[in-house]
Amino acid sequence: MKKAGATGRLLMRRMFVQPRVVAVLLIWLAGLGFVAGEAAAQTGADSVYTWGDNMYGQLGNGESQLGGGASYVWVPTRVLGPGGNGYLTNVIAIAAGYYHTLAVTSDGAVYAWGCNSSGQLGNGAGGAPNDRSEVPVRVVAPQGEAGYLTGVVDVRADGDVSVALKADGTVWMWGGGALPGTVITAGGSNRPVQVLAPEDEQEQEEFLQGIEAIDFRQHLLALRGDGTVIGCGRNMFGQLGVGDQHSWYQLPLKAILPAGASIVAVSCPPDSFASVALRADGTALAWGWCGHFLPEGIHTVPQVVLAQDGQSVLQNVAAIDWEFVHFNDGTAWIWDLDTDTPVQVEGPWAIGLASDLDRAYGRPGALPTSPFLFPFFAAEILFLRSDGTLWVLTDPSLFYEIGGANPLGLVPVWQMTHVVDYARGGLHGVVTKDEPIDTFTLTVQSDPPGATSFTVEPAGQQFDFGQVVSVSASVSPGWIWRGWTGDLMPVPEGCDDISDYLVQELMMAGNRSLVAHFDPGPTFTFSMINACELTPTDWAYQNTPSIIANAGHAVRVTATVTDLAGNYSASLSVSKVPGSGSGEVFVVDDPESNPLVKYVYGSMRSDGSTGTGTLDLQLTVTGNIAGQTSQQVSFRCRKLGDIDGNGGTEPGDMALLINRLNGMPLPPGYNYWMFDLDTNGGAEPGDMSLLVNILNGIPIP
Repeated sequence: MKKAGATGRLLMRRMFVQPRVVAVLLIWLAGLGFVAGEAAAQTGADSVYTWGDNMYGQLGNGESQLGGGASYVWVPTRVLGPGGNGYLTNVIAIAAGYYHTLAVTSDGAVYAWGCNSSGQLGNGAGGAPNDRSEVPVRVVAPQGEAGYLTGVVDVRADGDVSVALKADGTVWMWGGGALPGTVITAGGSNRPVQVLAPEDEQEQEEFLQGIEAIDFRQHLLALRGDGTVIGCGRNMFGQLGVGDQHSWYQLPLKAILPAGASIVAVSCPPDSFASVALRADGTALAWGWCGHFLPEGIHTVPQVVLAQDGQSVLQNVAAIDWEFVHFNDGTAWIWDLDTDTPVQVEGPWAIGLASDLDRAYGRPGALPTSPFLFPFFAAEILFLRSDGTLWVLTDPSLFYEIGGANPLGLVPVWQMTHVVDYARGGLHGVVTKDEPIDTFTLTVQSDPPGATSFTVEPAGQQFDFGQVVSVSASVSPGWIWRGWTGDLMPVPEGCDDISDYLVQELMMAGNRSLVAHFDPGPTFTFSMINACELTPTDWAYQNTPSIIANAGHAVRVTATVTDLAGNYSASLSVSKVPGSGSGEVFVVDDPESNPLVKYVYGSMRSDGSTGTGTLDLQLTVTGNIAGQTSQQVSFRCRKLGDIDGNGGTEPGDMALLINRLNGMPLPPGYNYWMFDLDTNGGAEPGDMSLLVNILNGIPIP
């Protein structure tokens, strides 16, 4: 197979066009950078989307957590253009460090955004702990040159270091700490620095030349057109392939390759402990701490990768990393971490076998605890299929099953289509898409109809791909909110279930339909008992100032609310219906602070005759969910001392009180407190004295 030139190799981001009968090389990106085949000119992807951690603005959406924005963006958001104007377009390559992101445009310019505490944005600034850019800024020219870095065809990033490959075959690096392969041994650089040639070539050429592909994970691998693999940086596991485990090589060295290796692609797997290379004949090489592909231990020079039987040479390989192999027939295998045996990856939703895989992305370095993050970070492997859809390979030891899919099957990520490229950083992801912005429809309704109204922000029924839409429901009085169903996003584990609330955020990745469910409100019932809480009554007494001071005669009104669960609450209010009864009533809160209990006292009197007739009370229960429910209750008012309720105070009332004092049983329909005129808790001689004064017309104090 003819190897692609530097420009062709790195611009050809989605090529999977050769027939099955011809060996093809996988397009391997985001740290696995394998590409083969001749490439036509490319204008770049139409849009770039990011999601995940946004501490330093590494999502490029004009916000950051440090700047007061959200710490995480859970759904893809479109990257703004340079300076925050418009949107970033014509992107041919992307990369992501831990807190920063890079993009190359079709004109050879490099843009960066996010953290710049180590100068990793390459804009000639930065260095302070919280330095950052929340929108793309352009990488400048090397020290001593004016303008910007140009002619770039590919980028890589890891930690706080950025690497660029130019079309002329040179390699450039900037960021924090020691920059391997450059003169920067400490302190980093906020402008691009050119990578040096191997020491044995210094007399002919000072800087590295003729490079067609690069990868970088704490160590740099560079593939030249003549098949030479050059590396520098971390080597404690022998990952530079130079025959030793010297922990760090600042200057580039040549890997010790087998004779006739015919290397066409190199990769630093995400764990950074090893290196792998793909040969033109479909076999592979590996060195360092290589996991499943070589005999156990550390290998300081490249070795031929063995097949699953551990004996024969692995054949027909399209791409390979530490725990993953993709073959030219479109099938893929991963290695089970517990049994160390290969398992074939099943296709979308566990139907058939995985096929037409355009590229894959290896295991991330850190796994967050929330399975909600599984589509972008906590996946063993992410696959980009040749139809432009992005899929995640779930792992039963780490993640839950979705939709009944086989745990080793592929699950779609965000329903994305027309994806060109994908990269992941520490806790954020970035994709490019080669389509105009899709527009989708959001339909919202209530069940039962008319139980609520809706507010949708931004307003309107048509929304762009990736747009986050907030749907708010306004509950009609008398109804209880029961949550959403329909095309909802998953909810982060350990967080409140947002489907229980009136507001729901949605990422528009297709037409969506939501239903807000409601039930009739709580049932309110009322019961009235006397202040002593012994016997129900429908009477209200008239009180004198002295009796009021002694707690007075009162009716205790209790509202009983059923079907009121969760954090819902309700309270009772009582008022006199205008025009009913004489005088006013006094409503007192429950001494035990029960919001559904009130005490109602009759109005004061001084002549023993006013306050008769019917008193109507309006009882209203107000709930924070169900609105209000009211009920009217009528009370027949007595004069003080009118024990028999005939409308006046006379000797018959005296006879009833005497019987009570002598221990006679209560007549039917009478309550003991009817005889307790002074409200001191019982019927005794003091009540007789009070009744005698009323009968004699003596004013009551």
